[in-house]
Amino acid sequence: MTNLLNDKQYSLIDDGSHMVSHQKISFKYLFEHIKPDGVYLCEDLHTSYYLKFGGGFRRYNTFIEFSKKLIDYLNALYSEQKKFKPNRYT
Repeated sequence: MTNLLNDKQYSLIDDGSHMVSHQKISFKYLFEHIKPDGVYLCEDLHTSYYLKFGGGFRRYNTFIEFSKKLIDYLNALYSEQKKFKPNRYT
């Protein structure tokens, strides 16, 4: 996979593991290899609600809860609160 990711990709579809911890690990590694105007898609997000995959409704550390925080940072430029600053996901 490393050879494929030497150049930034426009799109990436993560169809790897159903384990919520694996989905987060994949995202944190692979997102760095996406072009600034690119698209990252993670399949099987419904597993964030299955206990057997490490999920559960509003359970801390699921990929869904992780994604909700990313949505905040996508819009950080519009925040009027000084303590909320843009980051690499903005």
